[in-house]
Amino acid sequence: MNNDRVLQLLKDGNYEILWYLYKKSIASISKYVKSNSGNTQDAEDILQEALLTFWQKACDPNFRLTSLPTTYIFAIAKNLWLKALEKRKTISNPNNINTTDDFLDNLEDKIITEEKFTIIDKAYKLLGENCKEILKQYYFLKLSMQEIATKLNYANANVAKAKKHQCLSQLRELCNKETNGI
Repeated sequence: MNNDRVLQLLKDGNYEILWYLYKKSIASISKYVKSNSGNTQDAEDILQEALLTFWQKACDPNFRLTSLPTTYIFAIAKNLWLKALEKRKTISNPNNINTTDDFLDNLEDKIITEEKFTIIDKAYKLLGENCKEILKQYYFLKLSMQEIATKLNYANANVAKAKKHQCLSQLRELCNKETNGI
């Protein structure tokens, strides 16, 4: 059946053409939806919505069909399915946690991060006051090395940078001692 005939039947309200297009399109759309986290019901729903959209467009006097109807319907269905997936992700997953496994992985990461923070905090408290100050000013206050050099009375930014490096090395050593004790 040619494109002009399909469009005319749709404009005339011939519902049999919708059934014909449904049967022609269901296999490819079902395959696409199922291969992208969907099921048969999802595919049927998306196809019905795509057919309705296609029918509405076909009734527009300015609409020109430049591909096969099934190709056009597939494109509509694909876009609808991608939007549906995005919506599902947003609604059912406000914290970007997709599955129980993802939740457990995220929880494990959070626990590990908290453990690391605790270790770093303990190690930081063991540092000398000068090292604490230089690391605080650089990492927390976001001061430049020149500003730190001026505030802490170092000769220049290079000296402050070398001192920061020494302090980080000490912090790493202390962290390693903490983790070996666990």
